[in-house]
Amino acid sequence: MRVGDHPATEVLSAAPTRLRRFASIVLVFLVVGPAIGWSAFTAGHILAEAATAGPRLPAPDMLLVTLLFGYLTGATPAVAAGLMIGWWCLRRTSLPSIWVAAAFCGVLGGLFGYALFFSSVFRSRPPQLIRWDTIFMLVAMSAIAGAVCTRLTRRWQ
Repeated sequence: MRVGDHPATEVLSAAPTRLRRFASIVLVFLVVGPAIGWSAFTAGHILAEAATAGPRLPAPDMLLVTLLFGYLTGATPAVAAGLMIGWWCLRRTSLPSIWVAAAFCGVLGGLFGYALFFSSVFRSRPPQLIRWDTIFMLVAMSAIAGAVCTRLTRRWQ
């Protein structure tokens, strides 16, 4: 046995690679996740407006404001999802299926949106004004963002 051929050396040399993989997954979720969620939300909003008031595109400055708001509100569930998917990869050899990641991210984003919505509603309005369509939209856009981010991180399997 030569120096450096010890099994512990292999484990120690694999640790930085696994941590880089973990950090890369979290970074993809942080950078891409809120943008995908914002895109899904904006597309849903445009389609809903088209169904009720006719086709109309939002103003470019409003798109920029909603994108910034999307990053402010979407960063927390995106990082939480990235941490969980990254942890999954540290514990296992591959990423979860896209459907499992999408379901997890959808539930996580829905719960976060639900909590964010209720924290603002309870301050100004009674709790009977629950907007289930808004909660559904938050779940859907989080699931779409989770599926896309998981697909983008497939190369780190």
